[in-house]
Amino acid sequence: MTSGSPDQTLKSCIRERACLLGALRGYLSSHQCTEVTTPVLRPFGVTDPFIASISAYNEQNRLGFLQTSPEYAMKQLLCLGSGDIWQLGPVFRSGETGRRHRSEFTMLEWYRCGWTLSQLMDEMIELTTVAATAMGPVADDALGQLTSSSSSSPTKRTYRSLFEDRFGINPHAIETARLASLCTKKLGSLGQHIDPSTARSEYHDALFSQLIEPTLESPTFVTEFPREQAALARVAERRGDTVALRFELYWRGVELANGYSELGDQAELNARFVANNATRKAMGLPEMPLDDEFLALIDVLPDCVGVALGVDRLHMVLTGRRSLAGTEPGK
Repeated sequence: MTSGSPDQTLKSCIRERACLLGALRGYLSSHQCTEVTTPVLRPFGVTDPFIASISAYNEQNRLGFLQTSPEYAMKQLLCLGSGDIWQLGPVFRSGETGRRHRSEFTMLEWYRCGWTLSQLMDEMIELTTVAATAMGPVADDALGQLTSSSSSSPTKRTYRSLFEDRFGINPHAIETARLASLCTKKLGSLGQHIDPSTARSEYHDALFSQLIEPTLESPTFVTEFPREQAALARVAERRGDTVALRFELYWRGVELANGYSELGDQAELNARFVANNATRKAMGLPEMPLDDEFLALIDVLPDCVGVALGVDRLHMVLTGRRSLAGTEPGK
């Protein structure tokens, strides 16, 4: 991590970030993936009750939303035959401030057609290693962790195995009442303030984020999330449980990336969006218009996987920082 005068610290941060962005762009462009640019301002936000879109007005003075991710627009390109694509740029989420959150941040998102989640996880580590190498001495510790013999194959853990080790329960099978009791026992007042309309998903998330996530110091892929957390991912049966086919990458106690085996089923996605809006209503949040441009095409989505990577957080982790301060020049 860089120390010194404010001017030198700023210059170092700018150089670090330039090296990081250059490495990310160079890797994907040289690995049969095409860069795209999709609109930052679109007529639709997201229905997910835990992601708050920022509203804005377009040139016709009609209400629109700054995008929380380029996901929906990129999937439309995939449906139209784009092939493997990537995008790097700003995204926006209201109310996200703190050591590891910003309302505006940089996201790298890419899609691979015909790949498995396992292949995508392997590419994530290869890409991260290339980025750490490009950043030079400031990322030496991170690079050593990525390339040492003991961590050359990052840990892969199922969501269930982590809950079984930490709490002795199967998170997919436990009754909601028992899950609530466990949450109250382990988290006290935090567990008591969970909204009943989203209880099961929130109980899982609270236990995971507070008591498991901070322990994931070495690069760790967590797979097979609860089906309530499928979002836009497929679901499947695994060892008697119905799970979401998605992963998240954690490193040094920080969530860095979120990957899906992408669902291309209009009826199912429409049902999920409607259910999200019902939850939003129960929570006192405004309902969101469904993205009919996305839904109109999604049935022809090719078999693919995709991942979104938080670039500012990656910069933070690679340089050993514990907050986003110093990773975003000018912010």
